[in-house]
Amino acid sequence: MNIPITHESSFQNRAASTIPSLALLLSILAVSAAAVLLASPACAQIGTRFPSEKKIVIDPVTGVPLTFLTTKPGGDAKIYQTHHQWTSDGKWLVFRSNRIPGQAMAVNEETGDLVQVTEGGFTGMLCLADHKRTAADHPHPTFSADSTRIQIQSAMISEDGRSMNICVIPVPEKLLQRTYATRD
Repeated sequence: MNIPITHESSFQNRAASTIPSLALLLSILAVSAAAVLLASPACAQIGTRFPSEKKIVIDPVTGVPLTFLTTKPGGDAKIYQTHHQWTSDGKWLVFRSNRIPGQAMAVNEETGDLVQVTEGGFTGMLCLADHKRTAADHPHPTFSADSTRIQIQSAMISEDGRSMNICVIPVPEKLLQRTYATRD
């Protein structure tokens, strides 16, 4: 019985000729994977900023200015109404956004700046600066920390008629005044 014997030198030659092909394939795969990840919006990180979408519209019935902090179709969802959604300084509003699926964003009411505030799979629970837990996608309006503004989700002005934009409405001064009963 004859058993073929592979000489060491021929084995090394074949192995050496396969290694560059394998290395080339691996480097192509690595570059392709990196390109896909970098192009994906899900790769964005905490602190990633997005252009302001702030838009002010005058309500034709009441004349009250409505400040839309988000106007991009695709839906933004505010955080659960029984817990604070405003940062403790009252400058930023926290909400869930489809800009980066499964993440939370914050929008500065004054400037309209949008910033990503979570990464790695936000599923709807947050703990804001005041350490209160919040949950996503509740439809009810909420007051700002100083009670001068109300934040709502609104589909009434969205162009696609399906997205929920975040809108801030000032509370009329008359409602902010405290009235105390007096006894005669």
